[in-house]
Amino acid sequence: MKVQTLSLRSLERNRGSRVGVWALAAMVVLLQGCATVPNPDRRDPMESLNRSIFSFNDALDRAVVKPVATAYQSATPYWVRTGVGNFFQ
Repeated sequence: MKVQTLSLRSLERNRGSRVGVWALAAMVVLLQGCATVPNPDRRDPMESLNRSIFSFNDALDRAVVKPVATAYQSATPYWVRTGVGNFFQ
């Protein structure tokens, strides 16, 4: 039988994972509170969640993805972009 010793490192590692789990749980709970619609539609029961995910994705696209893509396109020559595209295909 293998006996596991309790060390400071294992306590810190477990505490870090517990903090991460609690942070994730808190984020999910807070997002659920923001995802309400005044007049929900019976045809789309997930409308409030869909709207919140869409708004997050739209904001991320405008703030991060589009500027990075524009900078990539203007900074790299055509043949490099073609090679990268061929690699990922």
